[in-house]
Amino acid sequence: KVDHPVRLPRPRLVCARGFPEGRRAVDASGRWRAGPAHSAGPTGMAIPWMPREISTRLYEKEHELENVKTTYLMSTAWVGGFLAREDGRRPAWFNRVKLMPVSTLTPDLQEHLANTCHVICMKARQEVTSEPAKRGPGGPDRPQTGWQAGLLVARVMWRTLFATAAAKANITKAGAPVLFMSACQSLQSACRKLLTTIWLEVQTQFTSKMSKYRNIKSRPVWNVMEGLQYKTFCEDMGFGLFDPEKVSASSAGSKPASDLQDYLEEALALRFAIDWLNLSMKDAEDFLDLQTKRLQRKAMPRARLPGDAVEAQLQALKEKSVDSFAMMWSDDAEIRGIASLATRLMDGLEGPSAMHFAAHLQLFLQLF
Repeated sequence: KVDHPVRLPRPRLVCARGFPEGRRAVDASGRWRAGPAHSAGPTGMAIPWMPREISTRLYEKEHELENVKTTYLMSTAWVGGFLAREDGRRPAWFNRVKLMPVSTLTPDLQEHLANTCHVICMKARQEVTSEPAKRGPGGPDRPQTGWQAGLLVARVMWRTLFATAAAKANITKAGAPVLFMSACQSLQSACRKLLTTIWLEVQTQFTSKMSKYRNIKSRPVWNVMEGLQYKTFCEDMGFGLFDPEKVSASSAGSKPASDLQDYLEEALALRFAIDWLNLSMKDAEDFLDLQTKRLQRKAMPRARLPGDAVEAQLQALKEKSVDSFAMMWSDDAEIRGIASLATRLMDGLEGPSAMHFAAHLQLFLQLF
């Protein structure tokens, strides 16, 4: 009991993490409070780069909520494909992603999916293991190293899969590039945070900093790395994953425990993912720039087609890539072929659950 009133500082509100479930907010102590989402402070925005006034529309308008659902599913599928990349050594993450299981697909579709994944993986492996300089002179956009060649394949496939899967939802084509950029921004922030966490964990697990019994030959269990991945992607960033401590892996892998090489490979994979997402955002910016210039440009006489039939066909494909966000242009015909193959596979999905099936197909088609 006090004789005079004491004014306590008002707790700062922050938006609820993860997928929006309504107009709710939590205070700094973690307690739920009812109220509109726009009551959050300037630092409590679910999407940091969006203004607060625009972010409130995600909860109030039906078509904006559909955009959020689409971006959430595509981003979760990207996280699942990144964590479940197949190397045969670490535990699998297929059954720990909150998406529809592969057993719900028809046998024919499962067979087509397996064949398509095999073709994409073979092309990606060929690009990163061969020397691009030995293929002859190329254009200014031709990759010069194996790292750049792998990034090119990843950029083309990620943009194609996102745009094709998003077409199954009730969203406008003009909004697909913006949703794609927002997904890349969120995923890049998560990868940067996990990269820092993994690098600090290397010093903890493989040096005598915390225990004199730990050294460069230590063998920490897989649960340590999986816990860091789950905490960063799910608890901190809000993507749909199951807790690896509660849901066991569908495949345990060939290695019973991890080592220093696994942690360094994880750091290298995260560095690749950061470059991949950064270049993907630049590709979307270039697409929007070209689209804006084309809409503002007045009617002009069409350019004369070249006499060669092959050059005429290539020019027609380039013009089509400007109009369609799902078709990213590449000088490599094989990359355009695998992107077209993945598009045809997703085009066969129909029905009210086509969006959820497309997100699951994206998870598997991204296992390169």
